[in-house]
Amino acid sequence: MYINNQKYKIVGNVCMDMLFVEIDENVNLYDKVEILKDNKHIEEVAKYLETIPYEILCEIGDRVSRIYKN
Repeated sequence: MYINNQKYKIVGNVCMDMLFVEIDENVNLYDKVEILKDNKHIEEVAKYLETIPYEILCEIGDRVSRIYKN
């Protein structure tokens, strides 16, 4: 999990489409949050979960907002 381009640790279990992140005093309301930062990060997550990047992206539910960049 990245907030303002700084990596933060997910704590506890991911439940459906909710999770908890351990933050510090540098995090404020409305800061930029990236669940999957870039291709390298998606590959890291896939490797950790013993799957492929395509499956990671396909499993994200409709309730999660998306911003597509070139």
